[in-house]
Amino acid sequence: MLKTGKKLQARRGLSLVELVAILVIMSLLVGLGLVPAVRFVEKSKYDADADILDSFLQNAVAHAVLHSCKVEVVFSLEAGTFEAYEIFESKDSLLGGSASAPADIVAGAVAGPLVSADSNSELILEGEPLEMFFIDSIRPEDGAEIMDGEVVVRADGGGWVESFIVALASEDEENWQWLRCDRGTVGVRTYRVDSRLPVARDSLD
Repeated sequence: MLKTGKKLQARRGLSLVELVAILVIMSLLVGLGLVPAVRFVEKSKYDADADILDSFLQNAVAHAVLHSCKVEVVFSLEAGTFEAYEIFESKDSLLGGSASAPADIVAGAVAGPLVSADSNSELILEGEPLEMFFIDSIRPEDGAEIMDGEVVVRADGGGWVESFIVALASEDEENWQWLRCDRGTVGVRTYRVDSRLPVARDSLD
């Protein structure tokens, strides 16, 4: 009988204190695992948002190169929209005053109508709305930082006409990414740290 009692005591199982301790340890381990997972998911969402603009810019410049034509990318910074137009030169036709003048124009353009009086344009790309980021500013080669109005950048058969950088920021300004396009190329490079961007100068090449 004494041996049987010892066997029953050995099979008694976990006490309440031991069970609570195990649950606490398991909760801590799960919590430590969730923090990196949440950060990874959030980072993925920001990266996907930046990829929308990245793909848009690559498609716009690729269209210009493949068709040996002029393309204008128009950023409306307040609205957060971006569109690409193919420009058709036509000396015999007039647009009839339907074009509006953007507040700011970069990439080698001079102030004036979005589409000149002897040109016609066709919308070729309309960018998807960004969900995680907004376009904070656009930096042309001269180092200026344009933060409002409309900005036009241009591409032709040789790639981007001049270099520029698009700065993306989250609403709380805790997350940033920068997209850089260089003159004479068709590439778009993404930076996640502003200090790694080249110092502004006459050329970003």
